Amino acid sequence: MRFFDGCFPLVVAMHASHFDEGEMHAMVEGYQAYFRRGERYALLAVAPGEAVRMGAKERKLVVDWVNDSRVKDNVKRLCVGGTSVLPSAVARHAMTALLWFWTPPCPFRATFNVDQAFDFCTDRIRAAGLQLPGSEDAVRLQVRGHLRAAGGFDPSLGKESASKRPPNDPTPTGAAASSRLEGRR
Repeated sequence: MRFFDGCFPLVVAMHASHFDEGEMHAMVEGYQAYFRRGERYALLAVAPGEAVRMGAKERKLVVDWVNDSRVKDNVKRLCVGGTSVLPSAVARHAMTALLWFWTPPCPFRATFNVDQAFDFCTDRIRAAGLQLPGSEDAVRLQVRGHLRAAGGFDPSLGKESASKRPPNDPTPTGAAASSRLEGRR
């Protein structure tokens, strides 16, 4: 897992396509650094491809970690909102099912693409009285550039396809794409 906080208080976490003990260690260390920092933030999490592959052992590690009282307290105190980009309808439905049984300690939303996630995070940042380090448009471009550079993730589609999508592709993103997906906005 890699973290990008060049646009703090917006933190971008990019998961690897597989999840193992090394990825778990990187995740815990990354979040612990933000907890120690003690400043409020919004989290935008992405993974290359359709979903992060995780075995039963890894799922147990994550569940135990997110349910740790210190982690929950820190997230509740510091994270003004979090979102996971889940381009796969199956992954979004799985997340919805998970949320029937587990309540995140901060406002959370699963989104179709990075633009939706960015909008949710910036809304939460504004609602908390925090400020981005530049205009929303400039920060959005910086986040997109970082995601592309970090592994070929195409933030406009929510998929691992930067090399397959022309730079001026008119395919709808953001509100237009999500309204088709959800039937509302």
